[in-house]
Amino acid sequence: MDDDSETKKSYTNDYDMKHREFTCKRGQLTLRGSLFHPSEGERFPIAVVSHEFMANRLFTIRYAKLLASLGYAAFCYDFSGGCIVGGSQGKTTDMTVFTKMEDLKAVIAYAKAQPYTDPDRLLLMGCSQGGLVTALTAAELGEQAEAIILFYPALSIPDDARKGSMIRAKFDPK
Repeated sequence: MDDDSETKKSYTNDYDMKHREFTCKRGQLTLRGSLFHPSEGERFPIAVVSHEFMANRLFTIRYAKLLASLGYAAFCYDFSGGCIVGGSQGKTTDMTVFTKMEDLKAVIAYAKAQPYTDPDRLLLMGCSQGGLVTALTAAELGEQAEAIILFYPALSIPDDARKGSMIRAKFDPK
């Protein structure tokens, strides 16, 4: 086998990993997500993956599986009120970037409390609005976040909100 086929094999469904669904709480709200980690090993570094605006964890499962194939306990979850169709509780009208940050911190706390994770090794990944949430949360956590990965982060959300125009929608910014 050449190097390319070895690499391809490690990213296929043949990779031996465990999967389960999880729930955790943020206040009175239940957050739901999916967890992937290698089948062998005792304590894994943590990766938490946050999805795009109005998407759900199904859009980020592929990243969680890839991170699990690299040795992480990878958690992806649905934001509360942040999905058209999602498993977490909460109303879309109650959702803000700040509530999403609280969701992410709740999932991080849950992940750190698991007996199979290394609470001192934390990677955060986010896509679009999840990227903004990841960046803001990582800044707040400081050195607790060992690394961050941002895919097409929607860093313009605060400016767009102040202008009263986001994703082709016009509104009163006040």
